[in-house]
Amino acid sequence: MKRTICTMCIMSLILFMTIPTMAFGYIDPGTGSYLLQILIASLLGSLLALKIFWQKVKTFFVNIIGRKQK
Repeated sequence: MKRTICTMCIMSLILFMTIPTMAFGYIDPGTGSYLLQILIASLLGSLLALKIFWQKVKTFFVNIIGRKQK
């Protein structure tokens, strides 16, 4: 009997936790600037990574061409 009551309480708790309720949320002004900062940081980070990669490729080919001329 106790086990059935305990099981029913747990099942009721799980049921109440999974039923969606209305959420009244808003996006505050700081969220927009935060998203803008993430976008700018991602863009600048990508450009820096591309620049470093391009320098390595350029150096590689300069070294190959420089060896042939000597």
